[in-house]
Amino acid sequence: MASINTLKELLRSQLSLYADVQDTLTKEKNAIVTWDFSETNTLLAKKEKLIHKEKLLEEARKSLADRVKNELNAKDSTLSSIIEVAPDEDREELIDIKGQFEKIVVGINNESIALKMLYSTNVKVMNDLYTQLGILSCNTYDKKKSNNATSSVHIIG
Repeated sequence: MASINTLKELLRSQLSLYADVQDTLTKEKNAIVTWDFSETNTLLAKKEKLIHKEKLLEEARKSLADRVKNELNAKDSTLSSIIEVAPDEDREELIDIKGQFEKIVVGINNESIALKMLYSTNVKVMNDLYTQLGILSCNTYDKKKSNNATSSVHIIG
């Protein structure tokens, strides 16, 4: 069945892309830890390209999965439903591909959580530093002058 073979190839392409996403996230994490701003910017541009490629592959996968669903009379176009009705010679390979997806998604999720923590921590560190230096202005609009400390930005003008 040509459609299911094409679907398997497309899924392998997506796996390769997701492995590249995970690798890019790992590199971004290392760039943030080392405060390598040029590398961070380079990786952000690479992530944009990967996102675009992922959107294209996902649209193709949805279309192809719908076609395979109709050919095999699966209940829906999810990989699990297709595996249930796939011919025996394709089932094991699809199960393996599904397992690889599950593994890579966990890895991407772990890297994403680490990045969120790093970005959050870096923002807090920088805000605390700016506050200690008096660069950030007071965020309150209290009429009492004692609560509105003048920042160095206000003093410098």
